[in-house]
Amino acid sequence: MRDRTRSIAHPLALLLALSSPALAATNAEKCEAAKEKAAGKYSLCRMVAESRFAKNPDPVKLAIWMDRCQQRLRKSFQKADSNYGVDCPTAADDGLVDQFVTETSD
Repeated sequence: MRDRTRSIAHPLALLLALSSPALAATNAEKCEAAKEKAAGKYSLCRMVAESRFAKNPDPVKLAIWMDRCQQRLRKSFQKADSNYGVDCPTAADDGLVDQFVTETSD
């Protein structure tokens, strides 16, 4: 009984694998994913800066940390725009993401 199950399962698995379309991401999807990841890192960076500020309430250091977060976001978005060019669904949108993440995380 076991041999018969195996003999049916292998061709069935092969048939399913061959009939399913390739799910490779498009450049637009890769660009969007890169920007989503950068926005997540930006949000985390802001939370780490706020945490540091809670332990050491120095407004000058907080401003420096937040500026570093913004610079990293900008650099990541520019890299995505550069890597995927016209395939990116959006361009030069780091300012909007910065504003949105800042408002939602404050």
